[in-house]
Amino acid sequence: MNSFMSWIGGKNIEVFGGGGWVLFHKAPGNDFEVYNDRNPNLVNLYRCVRDHPDELIAELTYALNSRTDFDYIRKVMKTPTEIPDVKRAAY
Repeated sequence: MNSFMSWIGGKNIEVFGGGGWVLFHKAPGNDFEVYNDRNPNLVNLYRCVRDHPDELIAELTYALNSRTDFDYIRKVMKTPTEIPDVKRAAY
């Protein structure tokens, strides 16, 4: 079972949330699970993967990565601007 996120070094590991990605491999409705993390962006990402996967995939379909994009997104994420959940998850 691998995480849906890759990390530096090419390993598929969960760097936050204590392996919370394993919850996506459980059948829905069998257990009550609580996921908690100090990073609200990670919690938002998991919520969007769970509740809005098609919208998130669409948002990521033509995503390009560059240092300029990274710097822009980092700046936007630090502002108090309201960013829709799916866009925030894609960032």
